[in-house]
Amino acid sequence: MRKLERLLDAIFLALLVALFSYWLFSGLIAGAPQKLLGVVVAPTTQLTVAAIVMAALVCALFGVLGVFMIGAVFSSWNGQIDIAISDGLGRRSRRLFYRHPWAKLILCVLAARLLVYTAAYILYTSANGYQGGLLDTLPLWLKGDAPHYLGIAENWYVTEGDPRFHIVFFPLYPICVRIFNGMVHHTFASGMALSLLFTVAACVLLYELALLDMDREAAWRAVKYLLLMPAAFLLCAPMSDALFFMLSLACMLAARKKRYALACALGGFAAFTRVLGVLLLAPVLIEMGGDIARVKLAGDTVAGRFTRRTLPLLLLIPAGLLLYIYINYRVTGNAFQFMVYQSEHWSQNMGLFFNTAAYQTNNFLNNIHINPAVAYGLWLPNLVFLVGAPAVVLLGQRPNRRKRAVFAHSPVGEPLRQPYGMRASYIAFFLAYYLTGMGTTWLLSAPRYLTCCFVLLLALASKERSRLANAFIYILLMTTQFLYLAAYVAGWPVY
Repeated sequence: MRKLERLLDAIFLALLVALFSYWLFSGLIAGAPQKLLGVVVAPTTQLTVAAIVMAALVCALFGVLGVFMIGAVFSSWNGQIDIAISDGLGRRSRRLFYRHPWAKLILCVLAARLLVYTAAYILYTSANGYQGGLLDTLPLWLKGDAPHYLGIAENWYVTEGDPRFHIVFFPLYPICVRIFNGMVHHTFASGMALSLLFTVAACVLLYELALLDMDREAAWRAVKYLLLMPAAFLLCAPMSDALFFMLSLACMLAARKKRYALACALGGFAAFTRVLGVLLLAPVLIEMGGDIARVKLAGDTVAGRFTRRTLPLLLLIPAGLLLYIYINYRVTGNAFQFMVYQSEHWSQNMGLFFNTAAYQTNNFLNNIHINPAVAYGLWLPNLVFLVGAPAVVLLGQRPNRRKRAVFAHSPVGEPLRQPYGMRASYIAFFLAYYLTGMGTTWLLSAPRYLTCCFVLLLALASKERSRLANAFIYILLMTTQFLYLAAYVAGWPVY
């Protein structure tokens, strides 16, 4: 098995180097974008030294993470037993109200959201003068994609005028707003209320998911990091972010608890909310594979029936995307009309993530003096997250030196050490999410999209730090969120 793992590592790295080399030389020689199987594989921007360096950096980070992922999958599928951290807790720590402080958690999240609304109100009033109370200025959240989602909630998909392009937005969030609006009778208020409720639920689910591998303190850190992330205030806006984040967390929590029917159904709903939801297929499959391997290693004769019973459930996840494709066909007559509009109207095509890093670097450098609002409000935050997200997840693979090894025994009596790095399923999801979400030819929302990737938050929370280091991170995140919120309120290109 070790030889096979090394072979797969070599193949993966060779393919990545070959793709990067093709991208680089085609850009230097041909100088024009080229496509392969519908994916832009040559630069969509002029190659500069800074662009090449940034592209190489994110490519290297992705490659190292890929090697970690392959090794983690082999470890997961070798029959190793999962060791719950709760096994080492005392009786008091296992009490429901002590280990799962949902009321306290919900109140903290609501208080944090109220602070965001208040900060936005103060910033807006300072810039525009008194325009009314807090509730009167809530429409400042009607920016970016928010009007499109609310328009779908009110009128569904249409085929005329500018709203015909809005079919590129997936339908589950507008459906939820439309249903909730039957009670509230105010579309904007319904959207804002649902985003808040979904954010609260997502924080509870994030805490519970983190608690499967971490202690309470680390689980609390994960929630704090989420609320303080620079783009976390966008979870307040009437868009699909909070719903998608909640569904992806619920899917993984169900998979970790081996409730695969529920996990796949939730994954299907996530895929009906955003195209990235279909990527939950990878982590759920890896979790299933680990369980199947453990059953077989234990010598259970029902392993075959277990496989036949669980694997078909995976089809529920892409079913959400297929339903959205069917809606495209019913509305426009073309099942893939959303891809046509993405390309023609928004200049959005599938590309390579390191090409994204290259053109984002050039755009930032070219706009520093010409248009600072675009440079510092759009391109710089994108670059920070493009490089920072894989770097943080990579650092999450290193075990904590302070933690003691937790030992258990496999079915054959061999001692096994509980690994403290990220799970194989989590790394796989992050790589697929990064490859797809960041690999576009006109990326505008890297901080927003990556904030909705729970793996980044778990990687941040998994490392034990001193109180001083944690305080520094909290202050840094809080400051950057305030600045990013100020840019958003001021009308800078923050999407």
